Amino acid sequence: MNRILIIEDDREVREDLKEILELMDYKVETADNGKSGVQMALKNSYDLILCDVVMPLIDGFGVLNILSKKPATKHIPFVLLTEQSNNFDFRKGMNLGADDYLAKPFLKNDLLRVVEVRLAKSAALVEREEVPKFEFRNPELGYEELTKLFNELPVKEYRAKEVIFAEGKLLNHIYWVKKGRVKVAKLNNFEKEYIFSFIENEKTFGYSAMFRNKPTGFSATAMVDTTVAKMEREVFLNHMKTKPNINFYFLQKLSENLHIKESQITHLAYNPIRKRVSDALFELTEQFENGIISMSRDDLSHFVGMTKESLVRVLSEFKKDGWIALEGNDIKLIDKESLLKFYGEMDLP
Repeated sequence: MNRILIIEDDREVREDLKEILELMDYKVETADNGKSGVQMALKNSYDLILCDVVMPLIDGFGVLNILSKKPATKHIPFVLLTEQSNNFDFRKGMNLGADDYLAKPFLKNDLLRVVEVRLAKSAALVEREEVPKFEFRNPELGYEELTKLFNELPVKEYRAKEVIFAEGKLLNHIYWVKKGRVKVAKLNNFEKEYIFSFIENEKTFGYSAMFRNKPTGFSATAMVDTTVAKMEREVFLNHMKTKPNINFYFLQKLSENLHIKESQITHLAYNPIRKRVSDALFELTEQFENGIISMSRDDLSHFVGMTKESLVRVLSEFKKDGWIALEGNDIKLIDKESLLKFYGEMDLP
């Protein structure tokens, strides 16, 4: 079902348009001024926008100018509605990138014809892959594009130990840590926690469960005071459709995650506990700011997959050997070469 946004300050016109389009089985949402229309267009995913020219706050030309410059909305067909039909306004709209122009008062058949033609043309462009593409398929560029998109979204603050989402939740969003640290973990049948990963600044999480569109098999909890942004599933999938670099970024991330999980299973099954601890220290050193691993011994033991007592004993031995420094919950590798000599670094992708 095609989704259409109507931006029109005249209530009667707005409701008439909505009624006509809904009778034709379109999903219609409305905004009563240009500012709220821009906000809705950036927040949600639409297949077509019908926008009045003369409106308060931001007029139709202003709305078109803003949305035509945003990666998430610049490819959405845009039709201007106006009571003015002079050549100057028509040319101005076309120069800004409008796809069509409908002068009031218009007949029902004229409206439906414009809507059908613009939706059909947009679908044909996608089918023929004529939607503008990035020149390179680069995961690093995909990460940069994703970061820009998340920086435009509102954020939510979570206190330390506050649950962001619980295990078994159906995720309709992808999450992004703007600042702080998130623990991704699962409880086994004996209520013992196993930690999959730690997510830090400007990294995404929750995307694997969102892709599957099934309840998640893990929970996410803020380890420290954390700022998180989230993007709706439909909006995110629309970005993936028009931004190949983001596709490649997540393809790389999913491949990395699979390789890491395979390595973790192997380590848990075959490696001695000192090897498992050393591998975890090397992995976590890359994730934590300044290379200092700061977390409770409970969390670290759940990440390594051993008892807290065994972990504390191994860390004490590593400290005695001069390989690490311990201060409270902080751990720092101070002699990586010696630790590598004895145990080797984890084979990460």
